[in-house]
Amino acid sequence: MKSLQTQAGTGKAELKLSDSYRDVENLSAAEELRAETAQFIANSRRVQTDLENLDFTLDGFQNLLVRLQEAAVESGNSILSADDRSRFVATAQALKSEMLDLANKTDSFGNTLFGGVSGSDVPFQQNSDGTVNYLGSGVSKQVKVSNGLSVRQNFAGSEVFQQINGSDGSFSIFGLVDDFAESLEVETNSGTSSNLFQTENSVRLELPDTGSQAEISFILATSSGEFNFTETIYGNDYSALVSKLNSMTNQTGITATDHGNNQITLQGDGGHLVLKDFNHQGMADQNPTLSVVEVVSSVTSGIAQKSTNEANLESGIADVNTFVNSTDALRPAGTYTVTASPASGTDAIFEITVDANGEADVVIVNSGSGFVDGATITINDSDLGGGGAGNLQFNVNGVTDITNRTTDTTFSIGANQYTTNGSGEGATFDVYIDDTGAATVTLTSGGSGFEDGDLITIPGSLLSSAGANNSSSVTFQISGIYEATSNTKTIGEQISPNSSNYDNISNRIADAFTHISNIRAEVSAHSRRAQDTEYNNQNLLDELQEDISKIEDADLAFLLTRIEMLMLQKDAAQATFTRIASKSLFDFLG
Repeated sequence: MKSLQTQAGTGKAELKLSDSYRDVENLSAAEELRAETAQFIANSRRVQTDLENLDFTLDGFQNLLVRLQEAAVESGNSILSADDRSRFVATAQALKSEMLDLANKTDSFGNTLFGGVSGSDVPFQQNSDGTVNYLGSGVSKQVKVSNGLSVRQNFAGSEVFQQINGSDGSFSIFGLVDDFAESLEVETNSGTSSNLFQTENSVRLELPDTGSQAEISFILATSSGEFNFTETIYGNDYSALVSKLNSMTNQTGITATDHGNNQITLQGDGGHLVLKDFNHQGMADQNPTLSVVEVVSSVTSGIAQKSTNEANLESGIADVNTFVNSTDALRPAGTYTVTASPASGTDAIFEITVDANGEADVVIVNSGSGFVDGATITINDSDLGGGGAGNLQFNVNGVTDITNRTTDTTFSIGANQYTTNGSGEGATFDVYIDDTGAATVTLTSGGSGFEDGDLITIPGSLLSSAGANNSSSVTFQISGIYEATSNTKTIGEQISPNSSNYDNISNRIADAFTHISNIRAEVSAHSRRAQDTEYNNQNLLDELQEDISKIEDADLAFLLTRIEMLMLQKDAAQATFTRIASKSLFDFLG
């Protein structure tokens, strides 16, 4: 009775494994499927939210590409001032910064939209040189929305922004912006040069990178007329073009010289040369140009070899002490290099720094030779600015000796660790000290600006592992120099292929816009799949709930009838009991 009353009160049937095995089994399976279906619905809704956010971000990217295209159109003008170019470069840099922000965008949970399955918080990072690297995963994150169906929750940034197919191959959106900015940094014109012979009768041109094969064409307008040239170039070998130019010298008055490295010189005496209608096909350069270059040669004089005669300077100054008149208010502040050669020694060099109070600080630059311990050195006031102060005096505190060097050791001497009586710099040396203390000097780098016969002194403190000042220094003489010629290139004018900078950039922007549109279409398709699956799963969930209710819900009519019958039986039993209880044993015996 109690069980029936409970079922009637709750509306739920009491299922016992012993009595309702099949119902219990069906209920367990239905509840498990209901939980799974509810999770699929939650996944579908989360995916739709994420993809909606992603699509909104891609829409922002396309807006930035429209602004980039507008800048490319405006900058396509063949006459741009330096200020105009700077303005467009600044615009490109600002657009790139906004693109980076969008590419690194996250959802409300902090997950990146374009990091793939990577846990990187910032999938796109800009290097110091401006290039952008992708640090995320190349695999997109997917979420299961039903048995047998998963949809994308995000996209790999490399797929969206760095693998865009164009007519000239794959490119990156960030590289595209860099190329646009770079194309504005040097003044260019649209397929036609200025008079290249305006100041001189020759001009050097640097031609673009052809890759394995490309075609180049242009018109040379000279004082003799206009002449068309077209040539196929293989592997940056422009010798065929030079040969064709020289085959026309009688008509054009122009001769050509091939310098290699994509550079040729055109020479003539007509005073007029204009290059027109520059065009190309198949160039490896994304923004090919003909550049007018000036090459300036410079000669560097470095040490070819040192003299085999080296002087081991004994009895150089190890330290100084016992200063007299070290501070004098009349002594001008500054740093002074002074060579002091008293009677007891020669060629000692000091760097003396005087502060605002006239106090002198003495540093030994070259310890010299022939000094006696305790000798007095006097630095005249005239050598320290000549302000009327008293002469500076100090004593020699110890002298150097070859035996204080560290033996059987090689010391590397840097470019700023020695002194020279010349103007050279940058040379470096290795000094080997043998077991007797004698030094062997080997040249490791020749430096520049040296002259034959210059003296170089290496301080003794550098030839002791302990850095002892009383280690003898080494002086040797340069016995030969070399001359190296280096070329410095400057670009004076660039000739673009008939607005090709604009055309190339503009076409690639259009390719990028189309690529993003295709990605958005894929985003929409995944979102629709998630939406359709959510709808189907919701219907399934409703059906499951109905089935579960059928199993769980009690038959109230049956329960009430059963309870009523049991109550009647109970009342009848109680009445019978009452009648029996009121009779005695004699009543029954009759």
